[in-house]
Amino acid sequence: MINIPKIPKLPSRQELEFKEKTLLIEILDQFRTTHKLWYLLLVGAVIAAYPVSSYLTARLRAVFIARQPLLSVVENPQRPTDLVVASADFLRVSPGVFSAYANIANPNSDWSVWSFDYKFVFRSASGGPLHTIRGQSFLLPGSSRFVIEPAVPLSETPASVEIQVTSPRWTNRANEFLPEFAVLQKRWGDTADKFFVEGVVKNPYSFLVKKVAVEVIIFDETNKQVLAVSRTVVDDLKSFEERYFRM
Repeated sequence: MINIPKIPKLPSRQELEFKEKTLLIEILDQFRTTHKLWYLLLVGAVIAAYPVSSYLTARLRAVFIARQPLLSVVENPQRPTDLVVASADFLRVSPGVFSAYANIANPNSDWSVWSFDYKFVFRSASGGPLHTIRGQSFLLPGSSRFVIEPAVPLSETPASVEIQVTSPRWTNRANEFLPEFAVLQKRWGDTADKFFVEGVVKNPYSFLVKKVAVEVIIFDETNKQVLAVSRTVVDDLKSFEERYFRM
């Protein structure tokens, strides 16, 4: 046999309303019998609580911060080494036309410069500038490259040329994809009146390349002295397309 406990009878709605009114009346009676001085003290405590709490909060914050050790902040924990200009010189192409070249190296093994500005300044024998020509290039980590200007018209023969490298835009995040274009069937030699270089540049990828700059630097037999520089541009190289060039 299971004994089911009896559920106590809940008060009715009228009883609850009566008890609520009785409680309110008792509270009002307590307010009436309480001295007004206590009300004034309560209002004063409420008014004074805000500035006092603000002051105490500020003091506690200052004490807490003063007890914490200062941490040294390193704004640039790893700074890349500046680009190095290994060499810069000019060549006479024809009367009144000269070319300039410079070898620039990136000595950083974990930083690449995705873009930098350079400026060739041709100077006269007195050191004054004859002509300035600007360009832009890039360098991968630990690599070097020649930047060239094949044909620069000048009013007089320069005495020297210097290159200024500015605004390197560094990134230490290596790209997972570095496109490389193959140059096939490379040939060079002499014709009746000039030296030529020719070849076929191939796009080995499945996407269109809007522009490919092909630069040629001709060295002497010792592979040290630069004899000439030249440049051409191949536009809209389609996927897996091969394009002939001649300079």
